[in-house]
Amino acid sequence: MFAIDGTDDAIVQGFKVDDRTVLDAMRLPENETAVRIPMSLLRRLAREHLA
Repeated sequence: MFAIDGTDDAIVQGFKVDDRTVLDAMRLPENETAVRIPMSLLRRLAREHLA
């Protein structure tokens, strides 16, 4: 995860989602995409940064 200075935004790196069924169900705006992030990473980030 990368924080963007001067904003409250972050960029995450993950595995590209290319399953058309999943992407269609998500109804993402044209200028967005989806990435897969391991739940273990999210739990670790929550423990380390939200405690």
